[in-house]
Amino acid sequence: MIGLPKNRAPTHPGEMLLKEFLKPLNISQSELARMIGVSFQRVHQLIHCKRAMTADTAYRLAKLLGTTPGVWMGLQVTWDLYELQRSVELAEALRSITPHSLKAVTIAHAYSLSPKRTGPKSRKDAGSSAKARGRRASGE
Repeated sequence: MIGLPKNRAPTHPGEMLLKEFLKPLNISQSELARMIGVSFQRVHQLIHCKRAMTADTAYRLAKLLGTTPGVWMGLQVTWDLYELQRSVELAEALRSITPHSLKAVTIAHAYSLSPKRTGPKSRKDAGSSAKARGRRASGE
């Protein structure tokens, strides 16, 4: 599980973008929009925490700023979880959900999904099997 800050709201990806990248690099919102090929509105809303980070924007920012998309998406997931945790609707929905023990089902399911070895055990065997199939197909 992603750890949420205890004494403050987590950092929104737009806030991180503004404070840690745009201001120090002296890049305006309109310049950033042009550089990554998105609308000014998208950048503006993101920076003002009115829009969520999308995977598309995360990839574009990662390429431009030398980060990874996971950095940006991680910030967004942490923000989303924080916001959900504070949601009255979620609290009401969670009250109506009864925990279910899935341990027995999970174990049984894991056994039913375990791979059954039907093919060759090694590359050497794979080559021999292929040769054998070739001989059978050619009538040898």
